[in-house]
Parts: sequence; structure tokens; C-alpha cells
Amino acid sequence: SIVSVNFASSFYIFLFSSPRFRQTILMYLTCRFHLRSNQIAPTNMLLTATTHTGRQTARNIAHPTVQTEPF
Repeated sequence: SIVSVNFASSFYIFLFSSPRFRQTILMYLTCRFHLRSNQIAPTNMLLTATTHTGRQTARNIAHPTVQTEPF
């Protein structure tokens, strides 16, 4: 019983001090809890794009587009 506790304690000390184990745990926690999400946030195309049609719709009135002046 004492021998198995001694073996188990040295095994877990080695396991927790292993860089590969720490990397695996970090990867698991990152994926599990969505830490450090590496996603690009979508942009609102209604506010950044110019309208190419001459007609005004309810959607264009509710969300006006940014118009640039010609040079």
C-alpha cells in the first residue's frame, strides 16, 4: 500500500510537471470553454457598402448607408 502511494505520487508529480500535459490541459480548456476565440467579427454590410440602386426601400431608410463624395 505504501509502495503504491509512493509510485502514484511520483507519477502524478511527473505528469503535472510535464510540458506536454500542461499543453494538453490548456488546449482542452480553451476548446471546452471557448477561451481565446480566434474568430473574425462580422461587419454590418449595410453601414459600409454603398447602394447601387436608385430606389429607396424601408430597409435602406431604417439603416442608411454611408455615401462618399466623388473627387
